[in-house]
Amino acid sequence: MKLHRFPYLSLIILGIAISACQHPKNVLDKKRMENLMYDVYIAEALIDNDYSNFDSPQKKEAFFNSIFEKHHTTQEQWDTSLVYYSDKLDIYLRMNDSVKSRIQQLQKVLEYEQNQKVQLEKNIHRRIKTTTYIPPLYSFAEADIRQGFRFRLDSASVSTQIGQDHFDFRFDVAGIPPTSHPTLKSVLMLEYKDTTIYQTNNISQNQSYKITASKFIPDDTLKTISGFVQLNNPCENFKGIRLYNIYLGSPHTLAEPQNPANGKTQDSIIKAKPLMHIEKAVEMDSLNRKKLR
Repeated sequence: MKLHRFPYLSLIILGIAISACQHPKNVLDKKRMENLMYDVYIAEALIDNDYSNFDSPQKKEAFFNSIFEKHHTTQEQWDTSLVYYSDKLDIYLRMNDSVKSRIQQLQKVLEYEQNQKVQLEKNIHRRIKTTTYIPPLYSFAEADIRQGFRFRLDSASVSTQIGQDHFDFRFDVAGIPPTSHPTLKSVLMLEYKDTTIYQTNNISQNQSYKITASKFIPDDTLKTISGFVQLNNPCENFKGIRLYNIYLGSPHTLAEPQNPANGKTQDSIIKAKPLMHIEKAVEMDSLNRKKLR
């Protein structure tokens, strides 16, 4: 008979273990309770910080009911489970610590995303307000409702940045699709004391574009320079277009290509440069951004 005691003893121990693992009726298990506590704590924080949207008991109750519905439970089951785990203080504290840790992690993620959003808004604001900044690289895929960029140099900037009589506004273009052409143009407005001159380039091919101007004209001196590059088509149709090697200043010292037809230097359009210049332009743009901060 002694040989049969061990199986019976095992069954008794197993029964006690199963009973210990079972919760009273209408009580959530620890995992479901912890997940519900997480959402309820966040909901309470939202209500405390958003008075305008939760200015009545009915709105608060509806919000909590939506959370209970998400977890397939009820207010009654939440209350019963809360009382049950509150009586088991060690379990409740461990669950509470776990929920607190998850909320802190969520807060870090939200703070990071908020900082990223603020930084993006600052960059867009700087591009709109800092009109003297000319980016060496511009992509129409960027989140910029202006679909281009503009700039303006006052008399002081003209005096310091334009060292020679003749200067260029130039850039290279890539990404224009072969089957369709954008309504894309660049304009340079030169305001002298008594005269204003407009120079325009219509951009339709992947190549380099240049506008040449003079700091001095007969009996007059340049006061301000304004310009822009603008895409008038919906940006999503031509978001692959990129401008690089964007430059305003004295002509480059590199020899310009000759026009095979007449042996003379092309005046407004030159042969496109390789795209390897984009990496250098990105580095220059990064340095300029740091200086402006």
